[in-house]
Amino acid sequence: MATATVTPSTFAIVNTNQIKHVFAGDEIPIATVVYRSGGTDGQYHIADADALSTAPQDLDGSEYGITLNEAPGAGAPLAIARSGAQVTLGAGAMFDSFTYYADQNSALNTTQPPSGDYGIVVGVAIDSSTLAIRFQASGVATP
Repeated sequence: MATATVTPSTFAIVNTNQIKHVFAGDEIPIATVVYRSGGTDGQYHIADADALSTAPQDLDGSEYGITLNEAPGAGAPLAIARSGAQVTLGAGAMFDSFTYYADQNSALNTTQPPSGDYGIVVGVAIDSSTLAIRFQASGVATP
């Protein structure tokens, strides 16, 4: 499994018109894949491919994002990069022309999730440091 190396000091969004301001549901680090809770709070939580409850179906990608700042806890403001955004992770962080997925630890990697996990497509690397974000989550476990 090839995992992208994210350096917080070099992590940045390229097109700022694709930023959404939301609230965190818990402590969340920078450059983390998050999803909007379907519950009453509507806050964003760390996505986890292990369970449908933390990797819910979202065919148009509107309920997912990658955090652009850290959130110290629930209720903290959070800026997320949405589908259509491009983010830089730092030189040599990515592998050109691979599709990236969120894994069980919300890390970006180039392999599909293992059997029984739920796939969250994050986007495609367009060069060695830039990810073009296009979220899609089927809500179906990998066979």
